Amino acid sequence: MDKYISIFCAVGGLTFGALGAFLTACISRRSLKNKTDNLVAVMGTNALRLVLDVVFLLAAYLVCRNFELPLLVTLISVALGLTVFGMLFLKSVVKKLTEEDDDPEADGGE
Repeated sequence: MDKYISIFCAVGGLTFGALGAFLTACISRRSLKNKTDNLVAVMGTNALRLVLDVVFLLAAYLVCRNFELPLLVTLISVALGLTVFGMLFLKSVVKKLTEEDDDPEADGGE
């Protein structure tokens, strides 16, 4: 039974991390769409993304402590979800934004 709980925590943690990565990608997309070159705005966006990651890890920690679930498996899977899915989501956001910039009709069709 303990094996199934660990697998459940790993899959749940990965899914929870993917949700957090999606939210941080939305924050990054919004920031990149504004195209601000302000250092304070860029640092604020990165700080907000880091705080959101810490909140997701803290939530996973508290759930594991309250329900006596395997802590190490859950935290590692949440961290993997935040990292791997965060890179994938951010890559897709950047790709979409660069495709919009490369649109030939956007600069007058010259």
